[in-house]
Amino acid sequence: MTSQFFSVIVLHLGSLFLLSGAGKLISLPSFRQAFLAYDVLPIRLSIFAAYSIPAIEVTAALFLLFHETRMVGMVLITILLLVFLIGVRKILQSEKQVSCNCYGKWLDSDVDGFTLWKIIYLGCIVLTGGFLFPHADFHLYPFAIGAGITYTILLLGAQKTWQYHREMMEQLKRP
Repeated sequence: MTSQFFSVIVLHLGSLFLLSGAGKLISLPSFRQAFLAYDVLPIRLSIFAAYSIPAIEVTAALFLLFHETRMVGMVLITILLLVFLIGVRKILQSEKQVSCNCYGKWLDSDVDGFTLWKIIYLGCIVLTGGFLFPHADFHLYPFAIGAGITYTILLLGAQKTWQYHREMMEQLKRP
């Protein structure tokens, strides 16, 4: 049971961060521009981070698949989530409207409260799966593959639904 639960978590995190990193890599100039708009780091560090984050996301996702590198993948994801949390918090406090670019151009959304809750959710998943079960076995069980990918699709669907809701609410405010 622990092995299946852990496998679902690994496949959920892996598929989400692989999709996120790949989306940013495919549209790297757009992600760089969106990341610079966050304006939370000095310009040189922002440029470095904008090029590094997508590669780290893809690497961390792939590291999750192998027992020898799984903990490194979990640590990388934890660090990414902390960086994202700090950036999102600063943007929310400044009340700026900035594109999240969380998945590159695949799924457009703004940095908002949903982004913050998504980071907290993923942090809980990492803590639950990665650090409470450090020695659990990972297997490509059919159930785990289906459930892990389904959770990723549901999270992306929730993101898209929230963005659509926000756009509709903005249209209702216009005369």
